[in-house]
Amino acid sequence: MTLDYNNSIFHGSAAQMSDLPDNSVDLVFTSPPYEARKVYHTADGDIGRLRGDEFIAALKPIMEECFRVLKPSGNFFLNFQGQYCDGRFSLTEAKIPVVAVEEIGFDYIQPFYWTKTRPKPDNYSRRLKNVNEIIYHFTKDADHYAVYKDAVREPSRYQGHDQTCKLCSSKLPGRMDKRAWKYNPKGRDPGNVIYSKGATGQGSGDTWNKATKRPKRDIHPALMPMELADFFVKYGSTEGDLVLDPFMGSGTTGIAAARLGRDYVGYDVSSKYVAEALVRCQEAQAFYEEHLRQTA
Repeated sequence: MTLDYNNSIFHGSAAQMSDLPDNSVDLVFTSPPYEARKVYHTADGDIGRLRGDEFIAALKPIMEECFRVLKPSGNFFLNFQGQYCDGRFSLTEAKIPVVAVEEIGFDYIQPFYWTKTRPKPDNYSRRLKNVNEIIYHFTKDADHYAVYKDAVREPSRYQGHDQTCKLCSSKLPGRMDKRAWKYNPKGRDPGNVIYSKGATGQGSGDTWNKATKRPKRDIHPALMPMELADFFVKYGSTEGDLVLDPFMGSGTTGIAAARLGRDYVGYDVSSKYVAEALVRCQEAQAFYEEHLRQTA
């Protein structure tokens, strides 16, 4: 049964997600506005203009709503770059997980790091440019959350030689290696560092991306790389699940969800972004459905 909030993007603040019932979402993946230099379509509700504790205070009710709608088996991934205040690095990055755990009730599983292989040029006189952004992994229940590691495995450099893998009880054909039991035949654990060229707004080159191309500057001033959204949608959900982005922006999370066979739902305070993101997500969904018909 398709629910009336599935595959929808709502105009409004995610601090009040009254459209979504408790325990209804499988995955939350989002990147709130945090860069004061970016000029968004609307300043109304733009928490990216806030610094330090003011930013935390504005983000907290949205995280509380994410906690309410997240299933006990679900995952919440929050991307944050960090903030400078008066030339000093703010403690905001350290305070977010403290507030999430101690004040809201999330369990903190681990941090991920998005490393940009082609970051934008900067020219700071007394510090180096920051090429990393953190992505916190929170869950509602550390004993019952579900992740899909096999969906993001990478080809392993080593393979065993007709030995049984102690992790999965299967044979590992290949060259002799004393550490054969460490290697899963489905691929290696990719680790918690994700490498990406930067915020392109497009995917990693497969044919499905043709359905969602738009001129970069006409969409949003802070586009998330499609491959980043793909990774976390694959890792944190499975086909048929519901994926939420409370800061939908250009719609990248929704597009990743739709093209990977998930449902999407999102919020944004800009009516312009809502309208444009919905079109892009619907195109990705139609492309996925056509792909299923062709491969049936």
